[in-house]
Amino acid sequence: MKKVILFGMLVVLFSCTENDSNFESQKKTLSNSKPSTLKYQLVDNMIKNYRSNQLHSIENSIENPVTNDAQAIWFDIETLKKFIADVEAQTIKNSEKNDSKLGIRMYYAAYPEKNKWGTKGFEELSILLNDPITQLYEKKHTLIMIPTINVNGANKDFNPMDKDTYKGFNNAVNSKSNNIIMSVSDSNLNITAQNHGSLAPPDAITGLGF
Repeated sequence: MKKVILFGMLVVLFSCTENDSNFESQKKTLSNSKPSTLKYQLVDNMIKNYRSNQLHSIENSIENPVTNDAQAIWFDIETLKKFIADVEAQTIKNSEKNDSKLGIRMYYAAYPEKNKWGTKGFEELSILLNDPITQLYEKKHTLIMIPTINVNGANKDFNPMDKDTYKGFNNAVNSKSNNIIMSVSDSNLNITAQNHGSLAPPDAITGLGF
């Protein structure tokens, strides 16, 4: 019995030591890598350009103005890490090769009219009805993140949960527009994607540095 307990303790100790070693190795790798940077002046200028041009046009459009449109979107870092981890895990699970070159494409998007939220195909938006701030997201600017996979040098949108899309969303055709779309005809199917960041405005702009 003592030998079993001693063996168990050694296994736990070795596991902890190994994990600590891996963690320290990861920290060392990160500390030796150059962080991604941009000049403050460049960031400030580009954001001001957007507000002076695109945002101004959106809010002052004659046909479809969007009053007080969002200027920024926020995601907590754990949400982003989980999304990337889900993409990688599903791809490894469904792909014969583990060397797929993956990426994330960010689409500019806009929330639909509020009367659609919670209806068929728009179920995920029902959560926005629970808060007086998120209820103001109607028609406002947002981002939708879609995974991409490199196919013969082209980064194509795909669904890591659907093997048929690993060469891109190119196996089915939209009969109305003849546009090539995802590999299944059911447009209500769940695909790997990320949205629902915090929009500012209408959320508080406290914390915005630009």
